[in-house]
Amino acid sequence: MFWFLKKDKNKAVITSRYVLFDKTPILYVIHNKDGMWEFYGKEELERDDDYKVISIEELINLDLRILELSLVPPCCFATRNAKSEAWEIKKLVQ
Repeated sequence: MFWFLKKDKNKAVITSRYVLFDKTPILYVIHNKDGMWEFYGKEELERDDDYKVISIEELINLDLRILELSLVPPCCFATRNAKSEAWEIKKLVQ
C-alpha cells in the first residue's frame, strides 16, 4: 500500500512554495498519465517560482495523509476541502 516509501522515497514530485514553505494544507493532488504526482493547496500559482520539486518523502513529512493516495492510478486526481476531511478521487478528463 505505501509504495511511496517502499518503491522510491526519493521520487520527485511537484508542489507549491505555499505547501513547502508556508505549510498550507494539501487539498488537490494530481497523478498524471506519465506517473508524475502534483500536490497543491488552495493558492493560485502564477509564477514559475511558485512551483517546487521535492522528494515524496519530504512531502510525506509535511502531510502523512497523502499516504492514503498511494493506490490512486494515473489519470486521476484527489481533492478535499480541509486537511481533516476524506479525499474524493475522480478520473481526469482527457
